[in-house]
Amino acid sequence: MPARMRRASVAAAEPGDTAPPPGRHHSARAWRRASELAVIVLATIALLGLLYWARALLLPLVAGLVFGMILGPISDRAQRIGISPVVTNLSLLLVLALAVSGAAVWFVPTISEWIADAPNIARTVREKVAVFERAASVFDEIAGLFQGSVTTPTVQIAPEQTAVVTSVFSAVTPAFAQFAVFLFTLVLFLTGRKSIKAKLVLAMPSRAARLTTLRVLSEIENELLGYFAVAATINAGVAIVTTLALFALGVPAAPVWGFLAFVLNFLPVVGPLILKVALLGMGVVAMPTLGAALLPALAYLAITTVESNLITPRVIGGRLTLEPLFLFVAICLFTWLWGPVGAFLATPLVIVAVTLQSYVLPSDAIDLPA
Repeated sequence: MPARMRRASVAAAEPGDTAPPPGRHHSARAWRRASELAVIVLATIALLGLLYWARALLLPLVAGLVFGMILGPISDRAQRIGISPVVTNLSLLLVLALAVSGAAVWFVPTISEWIADAPNIARTVREKVAVFERAASVFDEIAGLFQGSVTTPTVQIAPEQTAVVTSVFSAVTPAFAQFAVFLFTLVLFLTGRKSIKAKLVLAMPSRAARLTTLRVLSEIENELLGYFAVAATINAGVAIVTTLALFALGVPAAPVWGFLAFVLNFLPVVGPLILKVALLGMGVVAMPTLGAALLPALAYLAITTVESNLITPRVIGGRLTLEPLFLFVAICLFTWLWGPVGAFLATPLVIVAVTLQSYVLPSDAIDLPA
């Protein structure tokens, strides 16, 4: 054996120069992935904590930006036909203000009447459910025969109107402040929208990145406007049909319930479920019999079934596909973080996230085995 080969074999046999075993390499890779996952989890928890802690400020700011991205393309399209953006923005803000104030003026008196009539409503509910109380008392008496005693439960309903009114007034003051922040954010975004987009695009390092940024911003605005326009049209139809159906059934304040159907239908799955429960409770109070009490909720169930299974998939299904479970989790999450307004912002924010994901993390479609 040549001397060079002998030296190489001796050097390879030295214990200090042996390669690490394969298991140790895989273990280091696993620990590195676990540490990366831990950092992602901690960052997510910190982000959720920030969103919850700063909700009083972030909620109106995000709402103003979302509505600005919805209304912005309308200003662009009006400018193409010769209408000044200033006139369009002022008109849009005026329509929005009139809609909010009109809904408040129309809706608040009905709520005030319901609060003032709370004792009568509680008494009516107690009378309607008395049959169930009597049935429950029969079972209690039968159980008492075996236990040696008979107990009859009593139901006491003592509504505290003062506490309700106090809580309402305590919520009004911060609501006005948040609405002011929302309005200023919306106005400033609409007036400086083109300048903001230009600065974001020019901040990108390359021409390809600038074109991608411009394309992403335009697609987000178009998707939000398209979704909102189609959803508002469908919800208006649901509100009209619901109002007519409840009016035919003799439900009091049928237009108010139609308005609630319009608003709550912006919340997929959750909103219609809330209104069905509310209509069932209203039926127990307003209808003469328990059988008739089911009719308002059943009528609304039929309307939403047709809308969600026949109309919405045909109209909006081709424009945007959102995973129902993902959307439901987002609605629950933003409701917990930001309350009812967060629930309404959940779908637009999911649309923004899905659009960004399609550009930032593009993926080719892969046919998975069934």
